This record gives sequence, structure tokens and C-alpha cells, in this order.
Amino acid sequence: MSPTGGDATVREQHRPRFLTEMRTRLQGEVRTLTDGHGVVAMVREASTSTTGDWYDRAQESQGVDVVFHVANGVAEQARDKGAALDRLRGGTYGFCVNPACGAKIPEQRLRAVPEAKFCTPCGDTHERAASATRRRR
Repeated sequence: MSPTGGDATVREQHRPRFLTEMRTRLQGEVRTLTDGHGVVAMVREASTSTTGDWYDRAQESQGVDVVFHVANGVAEQARDKGAALDRLRGGTYGFCVNPACGAKIPEQRLRAVPEAKFCTPCGDTHERAASATRRRR
């Protein structure tokens, strides 16, 4: 069942004021993550240094690995927040993306994690499956 009322049951949408608040918050967070400063600048700086002896370069290389790992995490956060903005534009924000569920995600959860795409039970199931996959690697 879709949150837009694809069947006879139309579900209650989140309050317009709440949706506006979440849109503004998500837009600000995406801007902060992708504005060209912070981690992006760290990656540029870390990847261009060529000074020092082999030991210095080895330490720099390890630092570059850490910076790239952090940058990947930031990019993932930006993608998740961008996807939440897409759901806001599409009218599906605040509803579980699990097609078998589609439950309304509580505002309290969305305030804590504005990019949340699963309700709590589906999120727990998804995380357990992802964790099991990571352990098998």
C-alpha cells in the first residue's frame, strides 16, 4: 500500500509544518556536507603532500586512508539526506520504504534521524541483515 493512498485506505500524512521543518533541516545538512570545505578540503590537502622521508610519507599515507574513509562516510550521509529530500518532494517522506510495510514513521524518530527511511521494526530487521552480510565478508 502506498502512502499516497493507492488503495481504499488513505493514511494520515505528517503535518505540513513538520515537513517544512524537516526539509529546511535536511537542506542545511546536505549543504554543510557538500559545500567544498571541511572533509573535501582535507582530502585534497592530504592527497597532495609529497614532503619528508619514507617514514613521513608512510604516516601521511595512513592519514590519507583515514581521511578518505571519513570522506566516504560523509558522501554516504549526503546521499541519504538527498534521498530523504527526494522523498519529501515525492510525498513519501515519513513512510517506511519497505514495500511490505509502508508504515508512518513517528515524528520523534524523524527528528532524531531526519533521513530515516524505515520504521523502527523494519530498520532493525534491515540493520541485522546488513550486519550479517558485513560479518560474512
